[in-house]
Amino acid sequence: MTSLLYRFKYSWEIVDGDQHRQVAYSLASSGAPISISQDDLLNPDGCLVLESGEDQSFCEQVLSVHPGYHLTAIALIAECCTIESYIGKAQEYNHTYHGDLIFDGESRLYRFDILFDANEGPSDVTLRFIVPSGANLCLYGTHLILVKNSNSLGSEVSLNQAMLECHLDDEKLSEKAAKAKAFLLASMGKHLQQPHAAVQIRNTLNNNTDLYPDAGDDHIERRDIEPDKIEPHQPPEFSSLFGELLVKQYIDKKLTELEGAIDIKLKAMEVRQNQKLDKIISLLEFIENKQ
Repeated sequence: MTSLLYRFKYSWEIVDGDQHRQVAYSLASSGAPISISQDDLLNPDGCLVLESGEDQSFCEQVLSVHPGYHLTAIALIAECCTIESYIGKAQEYNHTYHGDLIFDGESRLYRFDILFDANEGPSDVTLRFIVPSGANLCLYGTHLILVKNSNSLGSEVSLNQAMLECHLDDEKLSEKAAKAKAFLLASMGKHLQQPHAAVQIRNTLNNNTDLYPDAGDDHIERRDIEPDKIEPHQPPEFSSLFGELLVKQYIDKKLTELEGAIDIKLKAMEVRQNQKLDKIISLLEFIENKQ
């Protein structure tokens, strides 16, 4: 399953439910927690039933968010009392969570609130649901809390030339992906060289000899040179910096448009959630009456 801001998949087969409605998200400011109500998670439209296959002793949900964002929290309800979390592309073990029992009937429902560092949360998380052998897994709503990175390409610590070279092997990339990698590396290199390039531009513009090749050994002053004898000269670094400025302005514009579209979708989602509140209450009353 894919979205503008995240992707997710399950290792078990979905035998009932619509995975397109299983995961929702909210955008938060850095360090500002968001509380997800239980009613939002008890979404009958987003409930999934997953069935294990051969040699699959546990179910995994793999979550990946857009590089411009990172996860600060995951809230979910499941018929499972234990979840292990793994972070990063290498799926490094992070923590074991024991859910809070919120309903004890024919089936037991547990709520999980998985928290990460608000400033340096992961972009890739794998949740491993520990269930009895041979049992199916029922998941209710899953809600992600995302925070926008200050650098849309990722922090300087997490994204650098060494990381790109290590994780993006040219032999395993498509032609387009290899070109994208080369563009990133070139852009990062230019970013580091910008202070030196600015100095070179000023020196070039102040160098009379370069701008006036006819001066020669006679040291002719600028006012004595006829205008039609002056050859136009533009430092190559200037055009490069100007092109980068245009690209940055275009990216900023697109990000602004994307944020506006996200806000509209969030408002629409809030309206739909309010409409489903009565359905959720009816579902809980039905479960209680069956006891």
